[in-house]
Amino acid sequence: MEPQYKKDLSIFLSQKKMIENKRKKLSADNQEAIEAIAEKEALLFESPALPKLFLTDATTESLAGALCEQGGKISIITDEGGILDTCSGLYTGGTSNIDVLLKGWDGGNLRIKGKPFH
Repeated sequence: MEPQYKKDLSIFLSQKKMIENKRKKLSADNQEAIEAIAEKEALLFESPALPKLFLTDATTESLAGALCEQGGKISIITDEGGILDTCSGLYTGGTSNIDVLLKGWDGGNLRIKGKPFH
C-alpha cells in the first residue's frame, strides 16, 4: 500500500500547490477565477493515511491524533503496564487526561479536530 499512498500524497500536494499558485495570482474582482479555484478545492481528495493496527507507547494526546488519522479506530496493545503510567499523567505533570480512553471503552462520542467519532 505504501507506493500507492506516496503517489496519492504526491498528487494531492501538487494539486494543492497549483491551487495556491492560482490563488496568489487572483484579483479581487475576478469572480470566475474564484469559482474555478473553489471547484478545484472541493474536488481535492487527500488519501487516507497508511493503516496502523496498533500502538504500543502513546500519550492520550498522540492516541487522539492516531484515532483521527486512522478514521476513529486504533488499538493499544502492550504486554507491559506503561500505558497506565502515561494515562496517570507521567508526561503531563501528574494531570491525567483519559477521556479518549474512556470514550473508547464505553463507545461514547468523541470529536477530534472537528471530526466526530463514535
